[in-house]
This record gives sequence, C-alpha cells and structure tokens, in this order.
Amino acid sequence: MKKIFVIVMSAVMMCTSLYVPVLAEGDVSLLVEDAPVLIDEAPATEDGTISVVLDGKYIEFDVQPALINDRTMVPVRAIFEALGAEVNWIDETQTVVSKMGETEVSMKIDEKFLTKNGEIVILDVPAQLVGERTLVPVRAISEAYGCNVVWNEYTNTVVIVSDLNQVVMATVNDEGVTVGYFNYVLTQVESYVMQGLNASADYLKNNWHSSLGDTSFGQYVIDSALEQCVYIKSNAQAAKEKGLELTQADKDSIKENCDYLVSYYGEYYDTVVASMSTTPEAIEEFYTDSIYADKYYDYLVEEGAMSETEIKKYLDDNYIKAKHILFTTMDMQTGMPLSQEEIDAKKKLAEETLEKIKKGEDFDTLMKELSEDPGSAAVPDGYLFTKGEMVEEFETAAYALKVNKVSGLVESDFGYHIIKRVANGEYTEEDINMVKASLVENNVSATMNTNKSNAKITADSNMTSNVVPVGLE
Repeated sequence: MKKIFVIVMSAVMMCTSLYVPVLAEGDVSLLVEDAPVLIDEAPATEDGTISVVLDGKYIEFDVQPALINDRTMVPVRAIFEALGAEVNWIDETQTVVSKMGETEVSMKIDEKFLTKNGEIVILDVPAQLVGERTLVPVRAISEAYGCNVVWNEYTNTVVIVSDLNQVVMATVNDEGVTVGYFNYVLTQVESYVMQGLNASADYLKNNWHSSLGDTSFGQYVIDSALEQCVYIKSNAQAAKEKGLELTQADKDSIKENCDYLVSYYGEYYDTVVASMSTTPEAIEEFYTDSIYADKYYDYLVEEGAMSETEIKKYLDDNYIKAKHILFTTMDMQTGMPLSQEEIDAKKKLAEETLEKIKKGEDFDTLMKELSEDPGSAAVPDGYLFTKGEMVEEFETAAYALKVNKVSGLVESDFGYHIIKRVANGEYTEEDINMVKASLVENNVSATMNTNKSNAKITADSNMTSNVVPVGLE
C-alpha cells in the first residue's frame, strides 16, 4: 500500500481479566427487577460509581453496579434483557436460564461455572446477593453472548459492543465505520504517536487524559483515528463512484496483507486481534478501502497529467532563476555563528565585491572566486525556485529584481548575499519532472482532502468518549 498510511502492527497483547458469574441464593423476586432502560447520556451518579454502556446506549439500572473482588457486578435480569436475551428463573434448582438465538446460558447460585450450550465455563466470581438484587459479573454475561467488553478506567465505564462488525462508531456519507474498523485504525495511529514521541504503551495510557491545548492527549489520538477513517472511507467511496474496480492483483494484495498478520503473529493472532477489539473481517475491510483509495489516487494522477507545454508555462508564470554570491557568517561545519570580528570582515568583503560589480566586473567570475555557497557548483546557471522555497530575505530580494539586475547587500541567517536575477532559460528534463510531480501531487492531495472535508460525518459521542488506548508495542 503506497499512499494511504498502513502500519503493520507490532504487538504485545494488552491483558484483560476474564471472569464469569453464578447466582447467589435468593427467591424469585430477586430476578424480577424492572426492565432495563437504555438512555443516550450517562445516568447521573455519584463520583466513583460505575456506568455500563451497550452499543452506545447507557444502561440505567434500578440498583447501581458494584465492584466486588475487582469484578463489575450488575443486576442479572437487567443485563440479560439489555443484551436481548430471554431470562427464566428455575426456583427448584436456584438456576437462571437465558437464551438468545442459538445460544443458551445457564448458571446456578454459588457455583463457580456457567454452562453455555452445554459447555462449562469456569468463573472467577459467583453471583452476589447485594441488598435485594442478585448481581452478576457483566463481562462474563456479555462475553458468553459473544460481545466485546472493555473497561474504561478513566471514566469507570464498562463498554459493551454486541458485534464489532455491525455496531457503528461513526458514519461517512451514510456508510458505517464499525467499532472493529475504527479500533484497527486506532492501533495504527497510536503506533505513529508512540514512534513520534519515542514513547511506550505505558506512557500512552498514563497520559491519555493529560491536557493538550483545548483537548486531551487521548481525545487528540481518537480524533486523529476518526479523521483517518473519514479520509480512507470518503476516497474509497469516490473511487467506486468513478467506477473503479478491484483487479485480481488488488484482491491478491488485500489477501497478502491479511495473511501477513496471521503469519506474523502465528498462534497468537486471535489473541492479538481480540486485544485490539477488532476482527479479521474489519481488518480486511480496512485494507480493501485502502486499496480503493490508492486506486483513486492513481486515477487522479492520470487525470491530472499535464503536457510539457502546460508545465513550461507554469514554470514561466511561477518560477524565477537567480544566482548569488554568499559570504557566510556561520561555521559551515557546526552551524554556529562566526565571531563578530569575522562577521564584520565578511560584510566588508561583501561590500567591496558589490562595488566591483557596480563598476563592471563580471558577476560569474566573482561568484566562482568568492561565493561560499557549496550548492552553487551544482547549479552554475542559478537556482530555479518559486515562492516559499528559499530563505525569506533571499526570495523577497530576488523577486523584486528584473532580469539581469543585481541586488544590494541582502542579509539572512546564512550571511550576506549579492543576488543576480537571470532569465529562466531552457528548462531541463529534471526541472519539468520536478514541477510535474509537485503539481500533480498537490492537486491530488487537495482533491482527496476535499473529499474528506466535504464528507457528511456523524459520530456516536458515547462511543468516542469511551475509547481507551490499546497501547500495542
């Protein structure tokens, strides 16, 4: 993948605790609490209390979740019904039985296991009787039904996603960015951030809520990941709108990228993917979108091809050429300023040279003899440049000159310049290719960034505000 950023993950799995529940002793009334209510905003609670959000909706319990033996416990019927499971209580055996689709989960009070479709799953913590409610570990119940569960230690929130391939974090022009897709992009953005800061995963996690201007460090990373999702999705969509299709070579490339990850992680592949809260399907979708965006890039490059005549006209209109004699006031080896005595001597020599030019001595001869610019030898006919490419003082003075005119003494951080503007002359193949590549790249980038900027975006704030760092290294 050549233009759309793709990082192959390097990973140490982020460990998560696994725990599953049973029920405490109690009568039938313990299972008949009010049905759960799903709300858009976190319910008002006291500091330190725990929230549970399912697919972007907060679950409002009639009894607040509690932390028992490092496990988040919630009312049993409320969590089952929020997940969409049917719940029945068998009083004779003190067993709760729930079913959703083809999955049946049952558990008995005080037993340290649950049964899922006849298979035993060992539990860390049995269900607990707290007040008038039977509480069960929320992670265990959720994972028994195939949900993804993440603990947000920064907001004391249990984040449950019923299906990483279906639940949407955001939309781009009405196309969903699933939680699994977003989380895969998040791992790459985090990797870039850690590399840029030369920081560890622990640094990322410890500073997630640190202030960063008007936002937080974590929110900056989250926003960057969302922006990357929008960029890729919007340009993949643009490719499809243009009728661009994947070739067999493209499909092979997608498969190779996915297979590489499987090979790289070997027997740990499933664990690593799970630790990122993503899926193989989401990863494949990301690579597919990236290939489409690459194809759109290539399409724009081809569409934006310019003739040599057009490029030469652009050079005539936007570029100038200038020579200069440089009397440097810095040590070329260390980059440090010369002594004041040396600087004064350089200025005097520059002034004397300028007088010689005014009296008719040949500029080129003096340039070869006196100029201390090491780059002049490579471009004896002068530098071809446009605005923004040269030191400001040099650029301003050069653009102010007419062809074949010489400037006065121009001072910059590099020293004293005497500048002569010359005609652009014939353009070399290198000149033409340089400008061609720059123009096309700028135009293509502008188009692709415009697609991103113009995209209609929605984002689930309950989901984005509860994103936690994966911190793979």
